Amino acid sequence: MVAEMKGNGIYVNYRKWPETLHWHFTVYPLGNDVHGAWYVLPEGSVAKKGSSGEPQTVRTSVMLLPTDSCWAAYWNTDKTKRHELYIDVIKLIKADSSEIAMIDLDLDVARRWDGRIEILDQDEFELHQKLLGYPKDIVEQAERTAALLERLVRNGEEPFGAVGDTWRARAIA
Repeated sequence: MVAEMKGNGIYVNYRKWPETLHWHFTVYPLGNDVHGAWYVLPEGSVAKKGSSGEPQTVRTSVMLLPTDSCWAAYWNTDKTKRHELYIDVIKLIKADSSEIAMIDLDLDVARRWDGRIEILDQDEFELHQKLLGYPKDIVEQAERTAALLERLVRNGEEPFGAVGDTWRARAIA
């Protein structure tokens, strides 16, 4: 599957407020549905943190980027990792056929393999509000988004019910 996709990779460019390089990697389109655009980060792909971070080889995961979104979700296949679902609260900068650029706003909603749901990095979010000067509207949007995502995941509302699992299965088939 990876060999087929090499020509149409899309560079994912996560940043920390306002312009610091964070995680970056390449995904490949899987398709679109009512929830947004679905991508695969194939087995053996490399993800790198920052400009000097050690490259990490990853297991297959599926990414969903909803249209006009304030979040990006990942369904993992690596059961050695703590979370099977990980959702970053973001400010989307750009999403086109060559690059997805976004600012990671620290808050994350995650579901563990055993079903437990948690909001992560609230302490980092509070610290960065002071140190990095997040604007008030960005803070409020991030808090609303995290609360909404936590409720949707907890209630198994789509795409956090069966839909994400279906796309994950498609990616590893």
